[in-house]
Amino acid sequence: MRLYDLLKPLLFKIDPETIHHISCSLGNLSAGIIRNLFQYENERLKTKLFDLELKNPVGLAAGFDKNGKLSSLMSALGFGFMEVGSVTFRPSQGNPKPRLFRLPRDEALINRLGLNNEGASAILNRLKKISQIPFGINIAKTNDAELIGEEAQEDFISAYEVVKEVGGFHILNVSCPNTEDGKTFENPASLEALLSRLNRSKIPLLIKFAPDLDEGVLKENISVCESKDINGYVLSNTSSKREDLTEDPVYVGSIGKGGLSGVPLFKKLPTRVEFVRSIISRDKPIIAVGGIDSGDKVFQLLRAGASCVELYTGLVYKGPSIVKEINMELIRLMDQHKVERWN
Repeated sequence: MRLYDLLKPLLFKIDPETIHHISCSLGNLSAGIIRNLFQYENERLKTKLFDLELKNPVGLAAGFDKNGKLSSLMSALGFGFMEVGSVTFRPSQGNPKPRLFRLPRDEALINRLGLNNEGASAILNRLKKISQIPFGINIAKTNDAELIGEEAQEDFISAYEVVKEVGGFHILNVSCPNTEDGKTFENPASLEALLSRLNRSKIPLLIKFAPDLDEGVLKENISVCESKDINGYVLSNTSSKREDLTEDPVYVGSIGKGGLSGVPLFKKLPTRVEFVRSIISRDKPIIAVGGIDSGDKVFQLLRAGASCVELYTGLVYKGPSIVKEINMELIRLMDQHKVERWN
């Protein structure tokens, strides 16, 4: 049994947000030791995302490192790349606590953190200094229910303007449900209005959608994105639904609102990736996110048309060795299926 499996029952008795902060602080202090324990490299895992050279296709999803403080730690843990954020124009404390909840039976989380971050301007200088790992910046609207309509667009655009010359790629998080007003930019007309007002930089721009959109609305949104020369897609954000859960429904109901992440989201993900791949160019990147915790799942997604993957909740449940384990299993599956490399 792995050490993390022995420690997990104790760790899970502590509030998950508290454990997150403690683990990150300790990890940053011991990144060198962690690197020796959790690095696994193989030439066949190397891949490209735009002009970025990735040592493997496994990235850290947005939400784990909201303020750009963990790049050394994530590099030490073996991630091939990472997203920072979500970053918003104005700083925000997020929603009241408690706001992060474990569903252990499902290896899932529900969060309503509320886009807590220091704000784009405060984070910018930190972002300029990241050199240990390729990274993208996830950008969202400030969590303020009074920001609606054109003011919401202005806030989103202002955040983009602050960070638009930094990072290897940018992601517009148009699908976050964890704000006070619960509104997103996934209405095709709203998305068109937002994208029309962006003064784009040369850095590639991706759009992140929710898993809850039906295929018709998703296709409409992608049509809008394609007309605006969007460079790629992230599939998908957390879910507002509570499907395919085995956790006590009374407990789940008591948690209330929030975005579901983890294993239950994987069920529909390969099909979603296949659908989007079928309507966009073969060389346009798709980053797949949702319930990824094994090399087998990564292999399925790469075969379905994903360019690379990201995880967050899997790190909580599988521990710090997850990237190493995924990549080792991925090489085994590539050997088994006679796949030399992905690109």
